Amino acid sequence: MLMFVNQELCTAMRIHIRVVSPTNFYFDNLLSSEISGTVATIAEIEKKLTGYLEKAVIIELDRCVWLSGISGQRLLLQPDSELAMMRLLQGKPNWANVYLIPHALSPTPQGIYEDGQLIFIGRAILTPTSFSSAKSTS
Repeated sequence: MLMFVNQELCTAMRIHIRVVSPTNFYFDNLLSSEISGTVATIAEIEKKLTGYLEKAVIIELDRCVWLSGISGQRLLLQPDSELAMMRLLQGKPNWANVYLIPHALSPTPQGIYEDGQLIFIGRAILTPTSFSSAKSTS
């Protein structure tokens, strides 16, 4: 369980994403396989095939991206394990599956995204690049 994560701290984190598989991947409007964004929240993704819920990170991109005519400004990053998720939130590089969240898609009322409604991009190396210097007042 990810109880140790300070939501304020992790939402101040910027992450650089470099899609490496498929090797010929490019965002349609960027002509690049690399993009950066800010952690927006931690969410859950439901795997339709197995029915399992897994933790994921939602990234708010600096700009809208296009893939095969579908646009979005958020990516869902799903690290390989809970340990990988913890390492990512601690600011350590990690691998993850990357999905585009289309503009029109909202999570379920429980805050869960279904993998069948997301656009699977591929595998990427995630590199946290910065944290906010905001300090807690508690």
